[in-house]
Amino acid sequence: MAVASSFECRVSKVEKSELPRTRIYRCKLSGLQNAYIVFDMLEDVIYLGTGRRINVVITDKKPEDLESFGFCGKAKFVSENSDGSLIYSVGGFVVKIVEPREVLGKKTALREFYLCIR
Repeated sequence: MAVASSFECRVSKVEKSELPRTRIYRCKLSGLQNAYIVFDMLEDVIYLGTGRRINVVITDKKPEDLESFGFCGKAKFVSENSDGSLIYSVGGFVVKIVEPREVLGKKTALREFYLCIR
């Protein structure tokens, strides 16, 4: 059985990237004290406005209901920053998880997982 975590998330900030048609999103995770994620995404893949509520799913197994997500990709560990945040690459997109122990719990050692957004 897959280990999965699901979070409601509010897009608190949207920035235009220097890369064409790419936005950088900052999302506060509901119910967690200081945790948030920052990720870049091509506008053609998914476009989110400030204040939009989304659902972020983190799971160690590929979801069977892929069509229910606007985006789902395999996250691979890249690095840990000096502030303890973790950087992952998800199909070339970059995801930063701030306060990863709040988000991933004991799963912070995960080197790979699926990150899905709906």
